[in-house]
Amino acid sequence: MTGRSSRHRRRSVTIRIGREKITLGCAEAHMLETLGGPLSEGGSIRDAVAHLIYSAIDGMRRPGSWERGWLVQAFGSDFEDRLEADPDLPWRNRGVQP
Repeated sequence: MTGRSSRHRRRSVTIRIGREKITLGCAEAHMLETLGGPLSEGGSIRDAVAHLIYSAIDGMRRPGSWERGWLVQAFGSDFEDRLEADPDLPWRNRGVQP
């Protein structure tokens, strides 16, 4: 217990990644803080969210990566229809160009 009354406890946490703001409930923020490592050791919610984002991007770029399987489990495989081979790097995917 922090000594604060429940009336003064935070109900959400907002982090900024690039130009985007992400607001999380405290329970969700605590779980992500756990992934990012203890604050006393330099870990942060922002670091955990950034790692998840970069892992998702790697899964989209690299068809055989472990992250691709993770994305398919989380989102289904429909996103793969919106990817194409990168002409400069044949082992890599990119979003379909308009």
